[in-house]
Amino acid sequence: MPRTCTICTSKKRAAIEAALVADAPYRDIARRYNVGRDSLKRHVDAGHIQASVHDAQEAKDEARALDVARQLHVVNTVTLQVMHSALGDRKTHHLVLQAVDRVLRQLELQDKRNEMGDLAKEVEALKALFAVQEQEESEEQ
Repeated sequence: MPRTCTICTSKKRAAIEAALVADAPYRDIARRYNVGRDSLKRHVDAGHIQASVHDAQEAKDEARALDVARQLHVVNTVTLQVMHSALGDRKTHHLVLQAVDRVLRQLELQDKRNEMGDLAKEVEALKALFAVQEQEESEEQ
């Protein structure tokens, strides 16, 4: 007779599966819910995790990613506004360099987050802007 899955019959199944889907270490889950590590492994390997738990975790991860993207967009917008304002005033040219650096770092984060290859184009555009700015400053001296 096949063995009954102790995780499937546990009253704490939903919490255990949520921890499994969140990639918590088996030993921590086993200790917290007083179940065996081997039971956890068998439960996962047998595909017993309820789809609703898995879907809920994916939804949380997606919401977190969207929040990060929104925050990056806000930071980029403000940084670009500072950069354009500083370009118009010779006394604040140092702010342009700081803003370009910030934008470059934000673009790198966005590229990593979205796994997109468009970063190179944006970096080149910012480098061109920076080169023009340096040339203007050297002509003034």
